Amino acid sequence: MPRPASAAAPSAAALLAVTLVAAALRGATAKTTIEPCSGADACTALLGYTLYADMKVSEVAALFGADPAAVLAANALDFASPGAANRILPAGLPLRVPTRCACADGVRKSVSVRYAARPADTLASIADVVFAGLASTDQIRTANGLAAEDPDAPLGPGQTLVIPLPCVCFNSTDNNLPAIYLSYVVRVGDTVQSIAASHATTVTDISNVNAMGSPIVAPGDILAIPLPACASSFPGSASDYGLLVANGTYALTAGNCVECSCGPANLNLYCMPASLTASCSSMQCSNSSLMLGNVTAQPTSGGCSVSSCDYAGSVNGTISTSLSSGLQPTCPGPHQFPPLTALPTAANHGSYSPSPAPGPAEAGGAIPGSSLPGGQHLKVALAEIPIPLPTMMQACQISWEGQNLSMLQLLARALFLTTMLLTTPPATSAAGLTIRADLTHVDSGRGFTKRELLSRMAARSSARAASLHHPPGGGGGGGGGGHYNHPATASAAPGTVGEPSTEYLIHLGIGTPQPQHVALTLDTGSDLVWTQCKPCPDCFDQPSPMFDPSASKTIYAVSCNDPLCAQSGVAACYIRSHGCFYLETYGDKSIAAGTLARDTFTFKAPSGGKAVAVVPNLAFGCGLYNMGVFETNESGIAGFGRGQQSLPSQLKVGRFSYCFTSMFESSGKSSPVFLGTPDDITAHATGPVQSTPMPRYGDEPYYSLIFKGITVGATRLPIDESVFARKRDGSGGTIIDSGSGITTFPRAVYDQIATAF
Repeated sequence: MPRPASAAAPSAAALLAVTLVAAALRGATAKTTIEPCSGADACTALLGYTLYADMKVSEVAALFGADPAAVLAANALDFASPGAANRILPAGLPLRVPTRCACADGVRKSVSVRYAARPADTLASIADVVFAGLASTDQIRTANGLAAEDPDAPLGPGQTLVIPLPCVCFNSTDNNLPAIYLSYVVRVGDTVQSIAASHATTVTDISNVNAMGSPIVAPGDILAIPLPACASSFPGSASDYGLLVANGTYALTAGNCVECSCGPANLNLYCMPASLTASCSSMQCSNSSLMLGNVTAQPTSGGCSVSSCDYAGSVNGTISTSLSSGLQPTCPGPHQFPPLTALPTAANHGSYSPSPAPGPAEAGGAIPGSSLPGGQHLKVALAEIPIPLPTMMQACQISWEGQNLSMLQLLARALFLTTMLLTTPPATSAAGLTIRADLTHVDSGRGFTKRELLSRMAARSSARAASLHHPPGGGGGGGGGGHYNHPATASAAPGTVGEPSTEYLIHLGIGTPQPQHVALTLDTGSDLVWTQCKPCPDCFDQPSPMFDPSASKTIYAVSCNDPLCAQSGVAACYIRSHGCFYLETYGDKSIAAGTLARDTFTFKAPSGGKAVAVVPNLAFGCGLYNMGVFETNESGIAGFGRGQQSLPSQLKVGRFSYCFTSMFESSGKSSPVFLGTPDDITAHATGPVQSTPMPRYGDEPYYSLIFKGITVGATRLPIDESVFARKRDGSGGTIIDSGSGITTFPRAVYDQIATAF
């Protein structure tokens, strides 16, 4: 932030440098199960991989040199769905990636993966972030003959590295039964008991396989998890000799012409034609009318005569089959397949906004540029996200400032609005986009002096930090109220209503044909997007006209079976209209409640000027009951968190970037925010573009950082990294917070900084 003109320039010794590194865990101290070996044999193995970002299926596959359909099949995801390879999977999703476990340097490992370094990549970021701890920096360094340099030093863009990945074969058996081994990286909060339960095995089995003296693990350890499997009996001449399929999953073979499954009724391999390609050799059994996978059963006086056409491997590009016949006591029923799960759809994460607060117009004021002559309109359609609905929550009681309201009372107040909004939703399809929006400072144009502006900013940040550390209902940030306790707002004086509760407002338009202007608090600590709607029974005063649903021709209510209904703070549905009701409670005891709706949003195009981006079918809350510290220039909150309700997630943008202008701009100059990646984002960079990972913990909406240390002048302060680390109980850590104007440290850290100054 630029300092006031009257402020003295700081000395060089007083310059504060904060060091961030791209390392969540240093793999050098982690334990890995090693299997000595000799010879050139190999086996099928699985790598447990957690996505560090929203990624296409094809991108995950390319990272490990695998086939996209094979990755999906190994996870019992719908590998035959149209466009499956281009579907985007969400960050944090655990996957099993098939690999060939070979013998190299006397131990089992997968050495077929090659990675081309990108700008700002380091050994640490590649090991700990890109490959999620499956390989350590030392292992990558050794495999590539690199010098012992700083693991956080940037690598040369395009530099190709061999990535050695851990795996074991153990004769593809466990307790003398077929098994395929999964390399699993222990995560924060894991125990051997929880790992065993999630993989349908036992603590004893995991301990024996990994030769553990005691069932204790630490984050970063890599365990070999034996998974029951169906084994093939193909001849050694077959290219898919030794094929193993984990129980409950699928595998593709013979050039994706054949799909083989395992379970759930038994551990017998079952193969049949796949529907992924048309160029396959004959799959008919010789001297029979049966095709691969066909089974006939004929009852007889002595039992049931059963014939089947079975897969016998791929030999020299030809699909081999074998015909088997026999007498069984009873006729078999229909084959049971492992259930296939629909592909989870990612909502990428980011942050944004359109123009300084425009003048009010009919039905709430027009978004700048949306109705200017000659303005270009970019129409973008978005796909909905399939997420299972939870059990309906029962009526609950909430309290604020001595008022008690039941869920049923709030539902009754919102019923009429839902009925009015309920129309047929438009059809949508997925598309990527890049748009621009503008932010204004919350105190812009309010006549405060520079000293007052600084004082108000410090008070807001202090109160917001307090709400993070001491949310209502106790705990470190979850539970209480309708949802996790977002620190979306915090009063300048704790307990006082009426002070601005954030730093920047995002301006955009909602509705058609005339977009209505709304000014929303930009909050990276929450997900829900909402604005106050007419007619509002219990709303705070706002300076701009309230959003009028009746003036929009494209608005419709979110129904009970809409996936987003399940994600609202306290979801409930109306019996008559089937509309979805939400209730959010925030860290400062503020309450926002209303009806979920969808409508067309209007933003600026990335080029700015008169061009606009028109995005239909975005979900938001029509606020009907809102009370707390909202009385400022805002009309609601725009959640920019990681959840699927947030604006960046709904827009499916992979990145966002912003440049906050000075809070001392008396003219109310706006700050640009880009959703997506503009073509010229690095065109004016004067140095290397650097990055740092933002790990995700559970379903928290926050963007976290890996904080390593602080330097004052040239002196690195003697602060242990553990002070900044995320704790096992969920406390600690560092987040990026759009609602705080200053950086907040624990008291012990602050004291050391003050002393150094």
